[in-house]
Amino acid sequence: QIEDVIEIDMDKKYQYVRISLNGAILFDSGKADIKSGAIPILSNVGDILKIYSKYIVKIEGHTDNVPITSGGVYKSNMWLSTARATTVFEYFTEKKGLSPNSLEASGRSEFDPIASNETSEGRAKNRRVEIKIYTGLK
Repeated sequence: QIEDVIEIDMDKKYQYVRISLNGAILFDSGKADIKSGAIPILSNVGDILKIYSKYIVKIEGHTDNVPITSGGVYKSNMWLSTARATTVFEYFTEKKGLSPNSLEASGRSEFDPIASNETSEGRAKNRRVEIKIYTGLK
C-alpha cells in the first residue's frame, strides 16, 4: 500500500508541503543506494515535483539514533543521512530532469525525530527522507 511508505502533510505554519518517504523502502540498512523497488515511487514523486519547479524543494535525509558501527562506508548517521538525501537529489536531477537550481539536499541525522527512538517501530519511522515543497516562490 502506498500509504504505508509515503505520507503527505503541511507544516503548522503553512510554509511547506512535506512528502515523507519510509527509509526502509528506499534504502538497505547503512546504505545510500536506492533500492530498485523504490524507483517507481520516487519516479512518481519526481513527476509531482515537476509541477512545482518554481518553488524551493528541500530533500532531507533522517536516521534513527543507533550509532553506525565501525567498518561501514559512513562514519556517522550524519554522513549516511546526507548521502541518502544526495542520492535522491541526484535521482531527481539526473533521471527525472529536475533543475538542481530549485533543489537542496541535506542530512539531519537523528536530530529531528518524529517518533521515539526507544522502540523499533519508532526508530523505523525516524528513518526517512522528507521532501519539502516551500510555498514561497524562489
